[in-house]
Amino acid sequence: MRGYPVVSIQSRSSSAHNRRPPCGLQSNLDYQGLLCAARSGRGWSAAAGVTRRGVVLARDGSARVGGGAIRFCQHWSRKRREEKERKRKKRKERKKEEEEEEEEEEEEEEEEEEEEEEEEEEEEEEEEEEEEEEEEEEEEEEERRWQWWRGGAAGGVAEMVREREGDERGDKKKEGF
Repeated sequence: MRGYPVVSIQSRSSSAHNRRPPCGLQSNLDYQGLLCAARSGRGWSAAAGVTRRGVVLARDGSARVGGGAIRFCQHWSRKRREEKERKRKKRKERKKEEEEEEEEEEEEEEEEEEEEEEEEEEEEEEEEEEEEEEEEEEEEEEERRWQWWRGGAAGGVAEMVREREGDERGDKKKEGF
């Protein structure tokens, strides 16, 4: 505070706009802006840059004017930039973590899908094997029937067929065909 005037702006009087502006302020409008900032309790950043000379609103409601105010403005704007940078980094980290979690979930889903596909393939293979076994059994049954046909029963049946064919031929011969 050495060498820099400190002006109290705690007044909440409705006639504040009629007062002469405090030292270093350009107009009563600037003073009104500082009063509003003081009432809203925003601290240093609220009044930084309100005037062309660099007025900074202190936490106690006083205004610092001049070079000290400019240095305060620079200090607090640097702090704000650093805070914004920290928040941005945190957001990036959170976003990165969320993306990693999504990737892990996608990988798990892919693994589950692969397992399901493998199970389906195994079921299809089992069904194919069962069908092949059924076909083999049918072929064996058919072979047995043919063997029976060719065997003893087939001989008698074949004779009956020959006789029938002969009878038909004979009938045709008799009729003159």
